[in-house]
Formats: sequence, C-alpha cells, structure tokens
Amino acid sequence: MNDKTEKVRFQITRKSTLVESLIPYKLFINGEYVGTLKNGKTLVTEIAKSDYYFFDSIYQSDRRNCIICSSALNNSSYIFVEIRCAGGFKSLPYNVFFVLENGAYVKLPSFDYSRYYEACFNEELYSGLTKQERVFTRGIQFFNEVSDAADEVLFDDKLPEMLDALQCIGVTQYTHIFRYIMDHLFSDISLPLTDEVHDDKDLLRRINEANKVVWDSEKSGSAEELHKCLVEYIIHNLLE
Repeated sequence: MNDKTEKVRFQITRKSTLVESLIPYKLFINGEYVGTLKNGKTLVTEIAKSDYYFFDSIYQSDRRNCIICSSALNNSSYIFVEIRCAGGFKSLPYNVFFVLENGAYVKLPSFDYSRYYEACFNEELYSGLTKQERVFTRGIQFFNEVSDAADEVLFDDKLPEMLDALQCIGVTQYTHIFRYIMDHLFSDISLPLTDEVHDDKDLLRRINEANKVVWDSEKSGSAEELHKCLVEYIIHNLLE
C-alpha cells in the first residue's frame, strides 16, 4: 500500500565548529527521531507535512530547539536548515537554528521553557498559568525528575499532579509504570516518600526496585514516548 501522506523534505546541515565538535546531535522533528548529525555533516530527511516543525534533542530541549511555521515558508516542500553552535566559553553551549529564505539564512525562533521550569517550584507563578500551561509544567517536571530515577518522582509532593498531567498529555508507558510501582511496591506506604525512608532497609529495597523498573522501561522507549507527547502538546496547545 502506497503512503499518500504529503511529505516535506529537510536538508539539515550542522555547521562545523570546535565547541562540542565531538558530540553527535541526535535530532528529532515533531518528536520523531530523524537521525544523528555529526560536526560539519548534512542530513536529508522527509516527514509528514505539518503546520509547525519542532526541532530538538530529547534530553536537551530547553537549550536546543527551534520552531518552523509552515505558513512562513510559502508551503515549500524542500527546506534548508542550518544548525550553528553558540556559547561554550563563558556559558553553556547551545544550538541556534537558521532556515534558508530568499537566498539568506534567517534565525528561527525557539520555544522558551524557562518560565515553565521556574513554575515547577514557584507556586505564585504556577497559579498564574493557564490550565494547559499547568499541565505542561507538571509534565516537564516529571520528565526532569524521572530522567534521574523513579525515587526523584516518588519523593515529590506533586506526584499526583504529575501523573494527572501525563494522562492529559497522552503518555501511556510512564503512567502504567508508576501505577504499577504505586500499586505493587508502595501500596501500604503513604506517598510522597520522606527522608525518613533512608533508615528503613525494606523501603530502600523497594525504591531500588522501582528505579530498576523505570530504567528497564527506558530501554523500550518510555522516555521517547514522553518526549514526543510533550512536543505534540506544545504544538497543539502552547503555540499561537
């Protein structure tokens, strides 16, 4: 059966630089992995046509993303993008994205995560967000914490809100994983956990088991699914 979905072709070049030159850039567009770019190399890929194209890397989305609005490209079916590295001496390095328009490369806008990261731990700022923004905030808070281990999430008093956010965003794997952890490993324990558990060998054993469950799940793509759902949520709920 032929795939009749309309496609857009991207030619993406990572401009050669000394900063982070040895680190490959694992690139995602709209949450889908499209390839890994090495320093000075070019990648050509096709993806389904969309109103927006969100470029990022799964674990560094706050420093390495851009947004291309298709309406600004006159519905072009072939798009040239260049990735350039900035910073890296007195500040952390980050990628800046450019798109070719009328023979010149124009800097692309990026999605700013900073306000949402701050809202994770600032109740006054959090309360001033829209409903969609609050869901997203708890989603990225979960992503940051679970990237370390399950116990980071289990110690957080925002655990119920984070799990509700995962359901709203459409995340299935992590939702099922933490329901399993709560129902089978901590059914007799009040959550969130407190620092007192460090003196309880049985609880430490359960925490280690929970961490193993989460780490094993990442091998089957739970982190990639969460990343894709967050990107789709940005595109459909947070972009004007």
